[in-house]
Amino acid sequence: MLAKEVGSRNHTIPILEVERLKGGVVLVMPLAVPLSQVDPGRLTSELVRQLIEGVQFMHEKGVAHLDLKPSNLVLVGGRLHIIDFGLAQLCLPNQVLRGFRGTPGWVAPEVVREEDFDPVSADLWATGRIIEDFLDRMKKFDCSGRSSGSSRSSKLDEEIRWIRSMVSDLMHEDPKRRCLFFTETGGLEGHSTQKRRCSLLMETLAVEEARHTKKHRFSLQV
Repeated sequence: MLAKEVGSRNHTIPILEVERLKGGVVLVMPLAVPLSQVDPGRLTSELVRQLIEGVQFMHEKGVAHLDLKPSNLVLVGGRLHIIDFGLAQLCLPNQVLRGFRGTPGWVAPEVVREEDFDPVSADLWATGRIIEDFLDRMKKFDCSGRSSGSSRSSKLDEEIRWIRSMVSDLMHEDPKRRCLFFTETGGLEGHSTQKRRCSLLMETLAVEEARHTKKHRFSLQV
């Protein structure tokens, strides 16, 4: 079970307690806030990084979620967690699924068309769609939480444009050309350009978040 895996890269919601009752099992989890209800001003590049990290970890463990969407992402403290593995599928090498799975608006084109599909590639498309949603919401706010009508940060605009360019790799119409986060041996896979861009994405998101954190701490001290 992913929830029992130990590691900072595991963003599966932890299970605090399991209660067996007549007719079923109750899983006790931390009190969390659905990401879909989070104020857009709180959406940061750090959450994008955590999402990518969580999906990467999940795939490395051989699990495809198949219903990734904002309402299946929650915040506990400032940490992002993935929930609701009701449609999850164990991934075997070269596995192909068929039939619609997921939530309309958050599933890959090949799934909508009910064609044969790679569950990992389908997750990658959904990840890109979620990040795209993040960016659309972030665009309305600057780092101080002000609406786009009041002098939005040009730096935030630049960050959004840069991340959006990465989203196109995840949401490529051709599933085989989507930017993969891993291989069976734990490394990145895909076109060499995609490989470099995915690696650079994670590094840049970490650097940007550290810069934002440092700036925020300085402003508090002042």
